[in-house]
Amino acid sequence: MLYKETGQYKSSYKSDHAIFPLLQDKVAFSILMFVAFLIVPFVIDSYWEKAILVPFLIFSLAAIGLNILTGIVVRFPLELGASWLLVLFQPIKS
Repeated sequence: MLYKETGQYKSSYKSDHAIFPLLQDKVAFSILMFVAFLIVPFVIDSYWEKAILVPFLIFSLAAIGLNILTGIVVRFPLELGASWLLVLFQPIKS
């Protein structure tokens, strides 16, 4: 983490539960959105668009859909999935 919450006090319940409670988060998100919507579309070429950006967006939508499907709070950890993989797909010894 490049910054900490130390010294950034909240004076109301609404400001404490904001989407971006820290000033650094707001600035970083604003810069990211500026780059994503106003710089990237004019800089990338056809290869980056078709081979990298489109599959990335497709997989991002699939991940968001999976998070919504399983529930935002009740997501399965990766360790649980890996342990299921190891247990369920082991050859049966007789």
